[in-house]
Amino acid sequence: MTLRRLLILLALDLGLLVATMCAAYADPWVGQPVVYRYNSTHIYTAVVVNVIDSTDCDLVVFSNGSTWFNSVSASVPAQLVSYVAQGSSGDDNRWSWNPATYVGSFVTSQDSPGLSLNGSAVQLHASKDTELHLTVRIDLTITVIAGMGGSVHLFCDSSSTPTTEVDTAQLAHGLGVATTASLTASLRWRPPRGHYCKVTTTSDTGSPTFTLVRQFLQTFD
Repeated sequence: MTLRRLLILLALDLGLLVATMCAAYADPWVGQPVVYRYNSTHIYTAVVVNVIDSTDCDLVVFSNGSTWFNSVSASVPAQLVSYVAQGSSGDDNRWSWNPATYVGSFVTSQDSPGLSLNGSAVQLHASKDTELHLTVRIDLTITVIAGMGGSVHLFCDSSSTPTTEVDTAQLAHGLGVATTASLTASLRWRPPRGHYCKVTTTSDTGSPTFTLVRQFLQTFD
């Protein structure tokens, strides 16, 4: 058994033994992968081995292959670091979520993206993944034999003038006189960080009426 493996097993056993004396498990949890930042030049991947309370926990911190934050030899594969508080990715001597593991996993905010029918494209978030929900309505008032129809198109990609169509809602009605029809539909997409979206309409036949009923944006971290 390697020294690294032994350290990890011992630390995990320690966490399980003292867990009953600590606060109830909620968030974080034992086995959770995190990042431990000692300072701007000493940043390491780590795993939670004991939860002390809702933000403080004990970590097994893995070597970055270069240097440790203390006098321990760089050849040592891992260290147990006790009572570390949660912080942001820029806080010293704190742990934070490991972005390589949790990107797109947690909703951090909810807002309106500010889209409008046939308006300009909007960058939903410069650095975080998002999920876009739109509700649109297409109304037809058919007074001619030719019928009527219309479509709503959602375009999203990395360009500030996106051309990739990712979702569509469509309503068409055939022959008829003085007939009405209405469709309410949802358009959804999960754009990667930095992407833009726009929503456009097309009057396929006649002159349908389009309404953007509601829009909702979730941001992930």
